[in-house]
Amino acid sequence: MADPAILIPSGLAKLHPQLETSIKSIAGAIQALQKKAAGASNGGVASSLAAQVQALQAQLQALQAQVNGIDSAGGTTFTAGQSLPAYCAVYEVAPGVLALADSTELATCVPLAGLTRAVAAAGQSVSLARNGEDVSNPLWNWTPRQPVYLGVLGGLSQVLPLSGYPLVVGWAVSSTALRVGVSGAGGDGPHTLAYQQQSPATSWLIDHDLNRFPSVTILDSSGGEVEADVVYLSAASLQINFAYALSGRAFLN
Repeated sequence: MADPAILIPSGLAKLHPQLETSIKSIAGAIQALQKKAAGASNGGVASSLAAQVQALQAQLQALQAQVNGIDSAGGTTFTAGQSLPAYCAVYEVAPGVLALADSTELATCVPLAGLTRAVAAAGQSVSLARNGEDVSNPLWNWTPRQPVYLGVLGGLSQVLPLSGYPLVVGWAVSSTALRVGVSGAGGDGPHTLAYQQQSPATSWLIDHDLNRFPSVTILDSSGGEVEADVVYLSAASLQINFAYALSGRAFLN
C-alpha cells in the first residue's frame, strides 16, 4: 500500500490546528499499521490490520473532504461588491461582500478581510488570502523581512503612509511574495498599526484609536529594536518616552 498523503492548504493549519492534528494522527496510524501488515506472516493478523487501515483511510478521506470544503477564511464565501483588482486589500462592506480598503478611511480598515488573489468583477466570487497565507506576484519588488502597509484604494506599499490609518497587512517573505497578517472574520489576532516618527524626539505621542492597550515594538531609524517607557494615556492613545531623542517606527499590536 502507498503511504497516505494529504495536503492542507496554506494557512488552513494555522486557522484550524485541531484539524491538522487529527489528520497527522490518523495518517501516522495508517503508516504504522501498513508496516505491520507488510511484515505479518499470519494471514489472519494481516487481514485484521488491513481492515483497520481501511477504517482509518475512511476517516482520513472524511477529513480530506473537510479540508476541501473549508477555505482559509473559515468556510465563508465572499462576493465582490465592486470591481476588485488582483492583490489588493479588501474589507467586508456587508457580510460576505468585499470592497476596497483605504488607509484614509478608518471604517474600511478595521478589520481587513484579506488580499484578493485574482481580479473579480462586481457580483463575482472572490479568491481571498487570509492570515498566515503567502501571496506571490511577479511584479512586486519588496524588500524582504519588512512590513507591507495598506495604501489608498486597496493598494500596498512598503512606504509607511504619513497620514490616514497606516495598517500593516503583511510582511515580505521575498521580493515577490508576502505573508498576509491581517485580522478579521477567521483571523487569529489583532491587526498591527504602524507609526512613524520622522524627526528625533524624546517623546512620541501616538493617537491610535484601537480601543485597547496594544503591545508596542519600537525600531529606530536604522531598524534596530529599542527599549523605551510606554505610557498608556487611554485606550486610544499612548506616549513613548526615551532617554534621548530619536526617530523611527513603532508597531502597535
